[in-house]
Amino acid sequence: MVKNENYLVIQGWMITELKLKGNELLIYAIIYGFSQNNQQFTGSHRYLADWCNSTRQGIMKNIESLIKKNLLEKKEIFINNVKFCRYRTLDINVKYLQDINKVDRDGKQSLQGDVNKVDRGSKQSLHNNKENTIDNNLLNNIDFLLFMEKWNELANECELGVIKSFTENRKKKLSELLGKYTQEEILETMFKIKNINFLLGKTDKSNWKITFDDFLSEEKFIKILEGAYYDEIKPIGRKQNKKIAKSAGAKKEYGF
Repeated sequence: MVKNENYLVIQGWMITELKLKGNELLIYAIIYGFSQNNQQFTGSHRYLADWCNSTRQGIMKNIESLIKKNLLEKKEIFINNVKFCRYRTLDINVKYLQDINKVDRDGKQSLQGDVNKVDRGSKQSLHNNKENTIDNNLLNNIDFLLFMEKWNELANECELGVIKSFTENRKKKLSELLGKYTQEEILETMFKIKNINFLLGKTDKSNWKITFDDFLSEEKFIKILEGAYYDEIKPIGRKQNKKIAKSAGAKKEYGF
């Protein structure tokens, strides 16, 4: 959702040299801001649609057009059969063709240019916009709605508590995780919960169930990520292990 204090930066060359306009211009400017320092835009089409006051279908057409113009690069990642798209702008170099002058309708002369893609590491990159980029703290690239939807899907499937809103504290916690892990890593870790009985309250030791706020706790998140929660018998010493092995009715100990 776009807030009153959010803003984006549209630079002159995006209009004069790339000849962009309308929603393609807005989309390019947004993604350009997040493409600095080898970063990528990982937000949703809905996020872009909100900024352009458009529809998701319309945004997808605009993106495909920018890709065909060699201005955007798209990368698809699948997690649990769910597709996530990442975008970044390609560095460009405006290479002027021969000194061909084209006279426009007003009789004024304009130089016809050709936009060509060059490698990101190339020194020929025409524009280095490190200073005049979108403020990532204001123009929030985090799709909170996506995380809420995925958690609630998991919660409904595994009988966990659903969430109805993203509080400021939740936004802060998720932002901190995204500062260290990718969106895909966080969602992949979230999906691991369905295979851990302890977190689902399905053990003979505890009926405690993980909540979304528990998941956002970095300590618990890391344990899930690294497999520290498990349903096997936990090593607790040779003598005790022998007793557990002999007794079919012995209670298991779960890692937590």
